[in-house]
Amino acid sequence: MTEKLYKSTAHSYIPSNELLPFQEMNSESGRYMTVAGLERAKQRAIEAPETAFMNDTENPKDWNHISAQLEVKISEEKFKKWVRKYQDLLEELQYMNEDSEHSKWFYVSTFGFNIVEPYFKSNKKAENTNDTKE
Repeated sequence: MTEKLYKSTAHSYIPSNELLPFQEMNSESGRYMTVAGLERAKQRAIEAPETAFMNDTENPKDWNHISAQLEVKISEEKFKKWVRKYQDLLEELQYMNEDSEHSKWFYVSTFGFNIVEPYFKSNKKAENTNDTKE
């Protein structure tokens, strides 16, 4: 008899809806995956080098790191459309991988999901602006 041991090589898995046919189970699984991802992001930030969060400019668009939180009130259809575009950007970033003496590792983590109530106080002007944009 031969015993074989296998080790997973993927960093994460997305279970098929056929494996989790009950929506409640899918929802709970997604919630736990999100919380686990947030914990991983927290740990990566704690372990990052001091230089990871230093800025040589006041313009966030020129920083070597990104940290943003926002809440928007839009239709689910528009949110899904934006997610597709964002996924394309992440895919583009992955294809930019290079192995040179000037290359550095960067950690990117993204979460976005429906919430019941906003945490941040928004002004009416920003709310009305978002309603008219595509």
